[in-house]
Amino acid sequence: MVVSYISNIPTSINPSLNITSGSVSFSLQVLNCNYPITDLEVSTDGAQTWEPTVRQEYNYFERDDKTGFGKDEVIVRVSCANGNQVIIPNVTMDEREILAPVNC
Repeated sequence: MVVSYISNIPTSINPSLNITSGSVSFSLQVLNCNYPITDLEVSTDGAQTWEPTVRQEYNYFERDDKTGFGKDEVIVRVSCANGNQVIIPNVTMDEREILAPVNC
């Protein structure tokens, strides 16, 4: 699993976890995961708390109010149908691609 990021514009589909984000908007897409994704959450406080996202009809996870998280760096937690979770730390808003530490 890979994290890809492009600021405020949709990205082409890559074998990855794509993050289209910025200070105004935040949108994540999980690709090439071993199991279906059940939840995708974001932490802005070092994994003390997690904010949910909502899966959109175009298969991106976004905040319910369509806003960004107001941070330059977040932690992403992906929950999979098999019960496993993948935590991707240090996701910065200027990165284009990040390899996730494991796959579900």
